[in-house]
Amino acid sequence: MERIKINGEWYVKETNSKPLPIEIETSKFKGVNFEFDDYAFEATMLEKDDGTYYDSVDIKFTDKRPDYKDWKQEYWDNNNWFIGVLEDVPESLEDLKESNIDIPTVKVVFQKLVDMGWLKK
Repeated sequence: MERIKINGEWYVKETNSKPLPIEIETSKFKGVNFEFDDYAFEATMLEKDDGTYYDSVDIKFTDKRPDYKDWKQEYWDNNNWFIGVLEDVPESLEDLKESNIDIPTVKVVFQKLVDMGWLKK
């Protein structure tokens, strides 16, 4: 038995306490970041249990233009929309035009993801 005396009183170390079981759900992914003066694109692909990757890309888009007090972040996960932007589909380009986001910059990123084999045309 371990004891300690503090200010004349003896205390016994507790040994019966067990940590509470905590289940943690984890996901593995691979990622790549594209950094520009006005924008940042963080693209990720989730890993399956068998070590391969899902056929979709998720992008965290950060608008760093000085027009905003704080950087504005959006999450993009529509791979059909990504291809639509690359192929100049008017409906796909609408959101970018409304947000005044530089379309050529977005296309460079999407094309790089195609070149890397992450985004399928």
